[in-house]
Amino acid sequence: MKTRYLFPYRFKKFGWILFLIGIITYLLMMFLPDDTDISLSTKVFALIYDSFSEGNQYFLWITNDVMDEFVFITIIIGGLLTGFSRVKHEDEYTYMLRTESLVWSFYVNFGLLLFLTIFTYGMIYLSIITFNLFSCLLFFIIRFHYLLYKSKKTLKNEE
Repeated sequence: MKTRYLFPYRFKKFGWILFLIGIITYLLMMFLPDDTDISLSTKVFALIYDSFSEGNQYFLWITNDVMDEFVFITIIIGGLLTGFSRVKHEDEYTYMLRTESLVWSFYVNFGLLLFLTIFTYGMIYLSIITFNLFSCLLFFIIRFHYLLYKSKKTLKNEE
């Protein structure tokens, strides 16, 4: 079966490594005490910079802690490689599982976002929106690999 838009199988392992490093670092950043210093400050180019004292500024170099950007990029790239790399034996069934998992993850993600939008207020909502940046990818990976595991287990039981 010719699968378009999927990465080669060999990218999956690298994707898992990036994804897990990103998730673990994200959890550490969220749950470690505020006085714990996990930062990576450097000069970066900003298309738009929102300065409280000076308002919006455009196209300038600023010094910024880029640890959160590094973590999100790691999660997103790792998640894309993990979720959208071919499996060892890619066929119509795995394609169907992938498609169903993707649709399911969108429903769960936006259902959860809708629920939390209605019942969550204040600054914690910013954390929810931040988590929402990659939660759909996370739900997709969990669901797809769970269905793959379940189908392999069923196949072994039938043999």
